[in-house]
Amino acid sequence: MPVTMVDVFVVPEEQEDEFFRNWKQTANFYTQISGFIDTNLHRNTGVGDGAFKFINIAHFEDGAAFNAAHADYKPEKIVLPGVKHHPAIYESVMHVTRDDD
Repeated sequence: MPVTMVDVFVVPEEQEDEFFRNWKQTANFYTQISGFIDTNLHRNTGVGDGAFKFINIAHFEDGAAFNAAHADYKPEKIVLPGVKHHPAIYESVMHVTRDDD
């Protein structure tokens, strides 16, 4: 069953360019990993809670694929001052869509 990795980031404004370079490097690595499906980086618009500047949402075929990807590549090796992240794996338990008449 596919799983979703959600990783929220605190990124100081002066680190954004370097953060983007590191994120692209990490994303490019994952595209070569078996079991990786996709990833999408989101930027906080400033509307609502601004605690996290970026959120990365990635999908893997299963938790084992995520673990295997992280066994080969540890994003925390690329540490930027002030950047903090909080990754976790989630599974979908409910999906709601709008009912158009």
